[in-house]
Amino acid sequence: MVNPLPSQSHRRRRLPSGGFTLIEVLVVIIIAAVLAGIAAPGWLAFLNRQRVSAVKSDLVQTLKKAQADAIQRRQEVAVEIVTPATAPTVKVGKPQRNTTPGPITGVSGPSQTLGDNDANPGGITLTPKSLNGNQVDRIITFDYQGLPISRYPIPFIVGIKPQGSSAEQCVVIANLLGSVKTADNATLIPPNTRDACDPAAWNQPSDDDE
Repeated sequence: MVNPLPSQSHRRRRLPSGGFTLIEVLVVIIIAAVLAGIAAPGWLAFLNRQRVSAVKSDLVQTLKKAQADAIQRRQEVAVEIVTPATAPTVKVGKPQRNTTPGPITGVSGPSQTLGDNDANPGGITLTPKSLNGNQVDRIITFDYQGLPISRYPIPFIVGIKPQGSSAEQCVVIANLLGSVKTADNATLIPPNTRDACDPAAWNQPSDDDE
């Protein structure tokens, strides 16, 4: 038996083609752009927090190593916060004086960049602070016993902050024994509730002193 030929309408029928219409593609692109716009600031803030944490950790280790080297060698070792600088930078080495005895004016030693990236994509800066306001010493020196020496009264504080952000982390040499601590400006220290990156916060009388 011979099968009948397909009708003309059947011959013209086509299988549906796959793919997306231009409108569908545009909708997907717009949705992706909106989601990226929402997520980008949070992601950037997260990256900057990680970068600041890396710089803070490196600075703590640098200060502690300088302190340990001073004790081991039984000679002064100084750490200078290099400002201004394109990246968070310190110098570690022998303190320099114009006269002996006299104030320390510089550090004879190599520069070291802190953090994970020399390009400093977060624009992170180091800011030395002191109780003397605008009179700030960029150099902290450890004597042969590991005790801190600074031109101005302890605490010696270095603020660490990414560009365009009000959030600040800091490394603090808090007392005359050379204790190295970390803090941030979101933490308030009683009794006057100054933020922990404010030098005056570490010079307040405690409840035990009253």
